[in-house]
This record gives sequence, C-alpha cells and structure tokens, in this order.
Amino acid sequence: MLFPKRLIVWGVLLILSLSQFILYLPATTCTTSKGLRLCAPQFTITVIGGSSTANEFIASVREFLRLISYLTIDMGWSNEFTDPSVYEDENLVDTFQPDKVFELNYFGFCKRSNKSKIYCTSNENYGMDVLEVLVRDVGIQLGNISTTRSNETKKFGDSLVLTYRLALTSIRDFLKHDKHSGNALSKALIGTPDSNVKDSSPTKNYLKGVNLAFILMMFNGMVFYFAVLEIIVGFLSICVVSAFGGALSVGKRHRLFPMLLKSSSSILVVLATLTTLCNIVYLVALKTLEPEDVSEGGSDNATPHTTGWELLKVNVGSGFIMGLARYAIQWVLLVLAFLAANHYKAKPKKSDKYAEDVSLSPSSDLMEK
Repeated sequence: MLFPKRLIVWGVLLILSLSQFILYLPATTCTTSKGLRLCAPQFTITVIGGSSTANEFIASVREFLRLISYLTIDMGWSNEFTDPSVYEDENLVDTFQPDKVFELNYFGFCKRSNKSKIYCTSNENYGMDVLEVLVRDVGIQLGNISTTRSNETKKFGDSLVLTYRLALTSIRDFLKHDKHSGNALSKALIGTPDSNVKDSSPTKNYLKGVNLAFILMMFNGMVFYFAVLEIIVGFLSICVVSAFGGALSVGKRHRLFPMLLKSSSSILVVLATLTTLCNIVYLVALKTLEPEDVSEGGSDNATPHTTGWELLKVNVGSGFIMGLARYAIQWVLLVLAFLAANHYKAKPKKSDKYAEDVSLSPSSDLMEK
C-alpha cells in the first residue's frame, strides 16, 4: 500500500513541475517571423502622444525619420525606386504611427498593424525596453527600404540599438552636468525657454526623459537575466522531482533528495517572485507614460502628477497572465515539496542518535566527582 501512495505523491509533484515549466514556453515566443509567428506578449504598447513635450518629441522624430527614409531611398542607387510612389508615407519608416502596436516579450517582440503581424524578431539580451524596441524597429525598416542592404535588416537594427545606447549615455552625462541655462549647446539642441510659459525648463524636461530612458535600459537588462535564471531553475526543478520520484519508487528514504527538492523549489519561488515584482514595477512605470484620460480628469483645479513624457498606450498581454498562473503553481509546488520532503526524508539511525546522546551526556568522571 505504501508504493501507490508514494507514486501518487511523486505524480502530483511531477505534474506541477511540468506544468510550471510548460508555462515558460510563452515567454520564449515573439522571436521569429517564420512559421506561425506565435507571440504571447507580456505587454503591448502603442505610441500615441499626450503631453506637449511628448507631442513635440514625437512630431520631431517623425519628421526626422521621414528625412532618414528619403536619404536611405536616395542612397540606394537602384532603378527599382524610380517610381515616385516609394516616397509616400506608407512606404517610409512608420515606427511612431498610432496604428502600430508592439508586442513585448523577454526575448523578442512583434510588430502588428490592424490585427495583422508585420514581423517578429529577437531582441538579443535587451529585454523589454520600450525605447530600444522602437529604435530596433527603425533600424529594421531602414534596412528594408535600403536596396544595398535589404538582406541585413537585423544588423541594421542591432547597430542602431548600440548607437542608441551609446548616445543615451552621452546625452545623459551632458544634461546632468549642464548647470548653466545660458549654455549655447543646450539652446541649440533644446531651444530657449519661453518666459511667458510657467513650466519647468526644457533642459529639466529632457533630462527627466533621458534619465527615465536610462533607468528603463538598466532595469530591463536585469529583468532579462532574472527570467533566464528562472527558466533554468524551472528545468532543474523537473530533474530534482524526477530524481526524488525515483528514490520513492525504490522504497528507500534519503536525506539528499528531500534537501534538493526543498532547495530547488525555494530558489525557483524566489526567482519567480523577483521576476513577477519587476514586471509589476515595469508595468507601473509604463503606466506613468500614459496620457491622462480627459474624461477622468475630475476638477479643473486638480493637477495630476505627470512625468511630462506621456506618449504610450500600455496594455497587459497574455504572457503576463500566464506568468501569474505559473507563479501560483510554483507556490503550490513549494508547499507540497516541503510536505513530501519532510515526510519521506530519512530518519536518523538509532546508533547515530545513541552516539549523539552519549556525546552530550556528562562523563563518568564528572558523575563520580
């Protein structure tokens, strides 16, 4: 009767460990355009604009991308682009258009428009950084409209992301150490503040945006490695549960396997907790970049707390929901793993217990004294 009971315990642990690991598969989607283009994103974003600073920034970027698109087409030196229709807006870089939706995941992202996916690509080890996703999309589109490098779109995206990271660090250092409002370079890059407008200086607004972009870059790199470690430990948890089940099927009690079972389950829950908390924090941070809903504005005198860079519409994806379900299963697995490990661990031998009692008891000489 003991063997079926042990087999049932092991079967429950194995099913839970396999279930939580299978739920990691959605986290690896959104990485390739081949096949079905499966994507279960953590978040979906759309660039829509909101605050005056964000609208000015988006308008400037759109005009800059239009110029870059024209230059890329003109520098192609191909007779295929003699048709003037190639200069129309739908054939240019459209990253910041409000009808484009980006589906973000740990290892890649997908871009879609009107419910049809345009492409999916891996995001290297940059995680779900929104700005780097947008920069990579710009590079990929420039590669698509370039005739000389049309087969190297991914390299275009990679090189542009690297350029963005270097430029972001340099601009952040420049704005951070720019203490003088009369700096000529600041005026050339940002403009002269309007004395009639009661608002923070453009330098402070842009520094706030640059700092936010830098924090997102560092934060998402950390979350990426948390997710990788969590997946590795999730797989190791299956191996430990399998080994524990093998020991139970033999009918012998061990000390090693119960200890490994408790350790692997505990480490898995710790990593899953860190990743889940980071995702929630990131979601809250992205929500600060959403424009305030005018219908929910309340009284006119109320001044909402904004960052000045409200330019995104953010939604939770199916991958995020699956991650929460996986997290709940991992907690159940942890509780059952501790119960099973404590119940089936090897008990100390009587000889070992007797030796321990003898070592703790007073010596015969002390008793005689």
